[in-house]
Amino acid sequence: MNNSFGHLIRISRLQARLTVQDLIKRIDLDLSASYFTRIELHGEIPNAKVIIKLAKALDLPKQKLLNLAKKIKLERYKNLLDRLYKE
Repeated sequence: MNNSFGHLIRISRLQARLTVQDLIKRIDLDLSASYFTRIELHGEIPNAKVIIKLAKALDLPKQKLLNLAKKIKLERYKNLLDRLYKE
């Protein structure tokens, strides 16, 4: 599940035949292409406002995206705590 959020966004964007720039225009927020690269390829999880806009732009269930982002963040936090307390 390491980057399932980014993978879902990338696959959905490509299926919609959108470039990153097209998607940025659709969500109507001041975001850079490099930020989307971090989301799609490097596991960055955006804030709720961006997630909701992405869901609408890509015709994805908003709650599904929000839940996935929350699950990933909790998993990362748990892994961090596990590493900290193992030392």
